[in-house]
Amino acid sequence: MEVIQGGFATGDDGVHLAYCNGLDLRDSRRMYIIRATEGMSRGWHGHEHEAKWVFVLYGRAKIATRKLDGSDPQSVTLEGLQAVYIPAGHFNAWKALDKNTAIAFFSDKTLEESKDDDIREDLEKWPL
Repeated sequence: MEVIQGGFATGDDGVHLAYCNGLDLRDSRRMYIIRATEGMSRGWHGHEHEAKWVFVLYGRAKIATRKLDGSDPQSVTLEGLQAVYIPAGHFNAWKALDKNTAIAFFSDKTLEESKDDDIREDLEKWPL
């Protein structure tokens, strides 16, 4: 998984801002944010046709993915203002590593489109 790095900047007017300019969301159709506490986890959620972008706003989270065919998982730890792309045909799972973590998920499918493309596996089968 390639990590997409964000950062902080201060404008000429003194305004502080956070950014992730490398996060290309032109195909995104919806988003949701999860506020998590340390140790909270969710997954494995698979999608044959749906792709996702996972963006850690603040805190830290372990993000894992694996192909639907059962290949071994890959994982990466993201810190605030870092993101990864998870292509269609993959499972994903995550675990919050800090007591105050927020993760934004973006999808290239509407909620209605994704309802028939939802494959679940027990997190204990492939622990994080």
